[in-house]
Amino acid sequence: MTPEKLSRRVFHITLCAVVLWPASIAFAAGHAAFAAPSGDVKLSFVGGGRVAKVLVKEGERVRAGQTLVELDDRAERVRVAKLKALADDDTAVRANDARVRQASVDLKRKEGAFRDGAATELEVEHARLEETIAKLTLELARVKQQQARREYEESAIQLERMKLTSPIDGLVEKVHLSAGESADPRAEAVRVVKIDPLWIDARVPIAQARPIRPGQTVRVVFAGRAEPVAGKVIHKAAVGDTAGNTLMVRVEVPNPSSAPAGEHVTVYFTDRSGGDELSRASGKAPEKADQGTSLAKKRQP
Repeated sequence: MTPEKLSRRVFHITLCAVVLWPASIAFAAGHAAFAAPSGDVKLSFVGGGRVAKVLVKEGERVRAGQTLVELDDRAERVRVAKLKALADDDTAVRANDARVRQASVDLKRKEGAFRDGAATELEVEHARLEETIAKLTLELARVKQQQARREYEESAIQLERMKLTSPIDGLVEKVHLSAGESADPRAEAVRVVKIDPLWIDARVPIAQARPIRPGQTVRVVFAGRAEPVAGKVIHKAAVGDTAGNTLMVRVEVPNPSSAPAGEHVTVYFTDRSGGDELSRASGKAPEKADQGTSLAKKRQP
């Protein structure tokens, strides 16, 4: 290699280094975080009991409302059936309603007899009291029936608590029970996670977080992946961390491939000019890089 060609190559390498040096500084503007499930629920029973059925396995996809585990509920079902029969039984109400009608008829007869001089005032007053008592007894029967209906509804709720259902769509991460075991209401029974989408809570310096708004598009780089993923800001905390002078910004990232949560990521936010930190970090945005490359090409023989 001639000295002239060597000097041209050194110039070209130096020029590229000068052009890319600001980008390396911009790369530090990314915010390190990790991807977490957008839903993570640890389920347990309200009361104890013996496990009758475990209906799911770890790694299985479930829907909201799907039953995961059932306790032995035979005694509760008998109680529900008994209370339902009492709640539906209106015999006492109908009987007392008939007594009220009979008491009203008796009172009218006594009042007619009193006008004809065939009954005393005491007999009329006694008939009025009988009608009043009959009406109160009917009201009491209706209250008791309403109470029986409430007890039935309460027992039906208790019966539903013998089943453990998923409140979200997601994946079964962990099952801690097996059929025949006793369920401890103080212990976790099943864990369900939702990893599509993923949530990323980035700690951003307060000064940099001020222009960030919910709905803003961001770019997320996962460790070990070449291509960035588009995300969206869904929440910005109202209170900052005084110790670190940072503000939590939550980013939502779609995850149709069900990649595992927990990966380390770097978040790049869009700036006011429409560019973003990732473009500056990769050297794609600045026009100087293109100009420098063209200049280097012109100087080559």
